[in-house]
Amino acid sequence: MKDDCYVIGICGGSGAGKTTLATMLARAFLPEQVALVSQDRYYRDLSHLLPRERAGVNFDHPDALEWELLRDHLCELKSRRDVRAPAYDFATHTRNGEAAIQASRIVILEGHLIFHAEPVRRLRDLKVYLHQEPDVLLTRRIMRDVQERGRSLDMVIDQYFSTVRTMYYDYVVPSRKWADVDVLFDDSELCVQKIMKTISDL
Repeated sequence: MKDDCYVIGICGGSGAGKTTLATMLARAFLPEQVALVSQDRYYRDLSHLLPRERAGVNFDHPDALEWELLRDHLCELKSRRDVRAPAYDFATHTRNGEAAIQASRIVILEGHLIFHAEPVRRLRDLKVYLHQEPDVLLTRRIMRDVQERGRSLDMVIDQYFSTVRTMYYDYVVPSRKWADVDVLFDDSELCVQKIMKTISDL
């Protein structure tokens, strides 16, 4: 692999294991060699809306994200320049500060819509798609949103059937065609090994 900044994109449905795989893959490199970037940081700030209005936003639609800012930050990172990424609060659907992301030799970007957004997709050197059974995706999403994002079980299930499932089939599944590596995330170690072998063969 060249010494230039190398961007790995990890895509898949909500609950597919993107964050887990990104974290595990990052451990395969020296800490100073890799930077992790989450699509979730780039949800649009909804502080101008009332709380009840924020709850009605379709967060699984591409328009919920500020792709221009993510594209600009990826361009900066590819040019080996640090960026200040937004910090996002899922409980209030607002941005609540910034976090420094240091320019690194390897950038790992994960998110469920990153293959759909063409300006962001073309900035990646390797595209990894994680596919998983829908019932597994729903179970994992329930666990995450209840435990980490302050949602009730009813809220998670209602959101899933009103928007998440439809957006998954409208935007996430079709973007699978862009993948360089397509894996079922049932064995995390094997996934990491497959990706590392793909990188080493370049």
